Order: sequence, then C-alpha cells, then structure tokens
Amino acid sequence: MNDSSVAGSGGSGIPLYRHFAILPSIMQAWEQRVNAEVPNTAKLNASVLVGAMPLVYYRVIEALSGATSASAQADSTLGMAHGRERALMTEYRPCDLIHELQIFRDVILSALDDLKTVLTSGQLADVRRIIDEVSRDSLNGFNDVREQARRLFRSALSRDVRNVLNVVSVTAQLMEQKSRDPGMLTMAKRIIGKVGEADSMLMSATSERSLNRNLKLKLTIGPVTLLPLIDNVCVDFQDDTGRIQISSDPINGYWSWAAMEHALRNLINYARQAGASASEIAVSATIAFGRILLSLHTTKYFLTIADMEMLSDELDDDTDVHPPDGRGLSYVRAVAEGHGGSLITRSSQATGTTFVINIPLDARPYVES
Repeated sequence: MNDSSVAGSGGSGIPLYRHFAILPSIMQAWEQRVNAEVPNTAKLNASVLVGAMPLVYYRVIEALSGATSASAQADSTLGMAHGRERALMTEYRPCDLIHELQIFRDVILSALDDLKTVLTSGQLADVRRIIDEVSRDSLNGFNDVREQARRLFRSALSRDVRNVLNVVSVTAQLMEQKSRDPGMLTMAKRIIGKVGEADSMLMSATSERSLNRNLKLKLTIGPVTLLPLIDNVCVDFQDDTGRIQISSDPINGYWSWAAMEHALRNLINYARQAGASASEIAVSATIAFGRILLSLHTTKYFLTIADMEMLSDELDDDTDVHPPDGRGLSYVRAVAEGHGGSLITRSSQATGTTFVINIPLDARPYVES
C-alpha cells in the first residue's frame, strides 16, 4: 500500500486538506457528465446546477477521513434541501435527481482512484451509503414540493376557477330566460369571454412552472454587501458574554436585504431561545462555485431529524404558504428557496447545530419580484 492509501478502521483516514483541494476538478468532471447524460440540465445556470453538491462531497470526505460521530454521523437535512431546491429551480424528473447523484458518486470514486487512494471495503460502503441516504432524502424533499404544488392546485380549482364558472352558469341561465331577447348575442359573447378566462386560468393553474413560482416568496432584489448586513443584525444581540462571532469577507451579491436580514435574525433568535449566549453563536459566510454559504452555528443545543422536520413543516392547506410575520424556520427556508437556494440544517450531540443558507451569488435570474 503506497503513501496515499487509506488506513483501515484503526488508521488515521484520508487527510481532509488534500481531498478538499480536488473539489473544483470533481465539480468540473461532474458538470460535464451531468450535462451530457441528464437532458434537463441543458438550460440551467451553472450556480443553480451546482446546488448542494459541494456539501455532499464534504460529507463524503469527512466520513472517509475517519471523522467521528460528531460530524460524519450528524443528522442533516442536506438531502431534503437538495431535493426541494431541484423541484423548485429545475424541470427535473425524479430519475434525474437520482441520476445526478449516481454520477457524482462515480466521479468522486474516480477522482480518489486518480490520487492513488486505496479505500477499504468499509469506506467504499460508506460512500455508497451516504449517496444512497442523500438520494432518498432528496426524493422526499422533491416529492414534498410536488405535494405542496398539488395542494395549491386544489385550492385554485376550488376558489378561482369555480368563481368564474359560477358566472358562466348564471349567464347561461339568463340566456335561457331571455332566449327571444335581442340581447342574446351580447350574453353569448359574455359567455365566450368567461369561458376563455376559465380556460386561461386552468392552463395557468395546471402549469408546473407556475405552481412552483407560487411556492416561492416574492422578493425585491438589489445589490447587497453581506458583511454590513451581518453586522447590522448581530449588533442587536450583544449580551454580558460579549458579541456573536463573525467570520466573513465583504461578499457582494444580489439578494433581498430585508428578507436576508430577517432570516438571519430569525436564526439568531432561535439559537438564543434555545439557551445560547451571544458568544456561543458563530455566523460565517463563504463563496463556493457561484453561491454563498451563510452559516449560523452554536454548540448549545441538539436537533434530531424529527425535530428538524417539525420546525420547518409547511403550514396547513387552508393557510398562506408562508407565515405573514416571517417567524420560524419555515420562513428562513422560504427566503433561501425564494432566492433560488435552500436551507440546510445539520446537528450532532457533540458539535451542536448549524444552519446553512445556500443561495446563488446573483439571485436576480431566479427570483419572482
């Protein structure tokens, strides 16, 4: 076994720094294969295509490096968030979602082989297990969006379309009563007009693209420098322990200042309500492949997958899609998805919980103003 080989279960594992460095080449190889093998990627902007794939890679490499349960075995909404983003931002079919992750697995293994990295049978099983888990969770997230779209469709049918059809019915009754009246032609024209309206509304309501747009917040986008936004929020949460830890370059992008500020404030409020002091909260922002990763981390509390799902559950069918006062993680997720991205939550008992808002650096092409 050469120097690049991976130690067995008792060894030190793959050095993280070396394999994080090859991520750009992995992403390039993956994009080339996905564009060639998944037709529905043809019209996607590069930053949308990237999605959460780098975070999937980080999760794989952490496991292969011999990371403990504090990170490699942490509960995460990564797959769920990836599937929701694909449903909202692409014209993917479920098979496309699975296919792109299978390609990603193959590209990762090929890249490790090129580095002369020898994996144990257990580590190969870890790679397959992680990709399989992300695939299953992605399908669940993808289907959640589709189900929500169906609920909106039913609501549209029962409210908007029925109102128009009721007008058509009343008009037809009037025509029947006045069948010898010279105004029958006018009435007939009115029926034709209303039927045309009903047809247009049905086409709009049944359009998948239209339904997905209705799931996203309406945002006003403009140029934003991220560091002042973070400072503006964090300064309000100073306490006796000090200030929130901030790590960010002055990243410039195009987002909704108000929505992003509100989302970050919600995350900090949630951490504070869970018992974290200001000094136990860290906010950071980085750029990766045309996207920003705005993260909040605290070691103060632990969330299970069930907790995460409960916190970000969608509202009932008979309510608005997003809470009007913007409270809770469902609003934070709506802000991320409204910018063409996703909210990812990761938690372990050893290291605490991290929320990641993963959105394109320039959200203008993906936002409904």
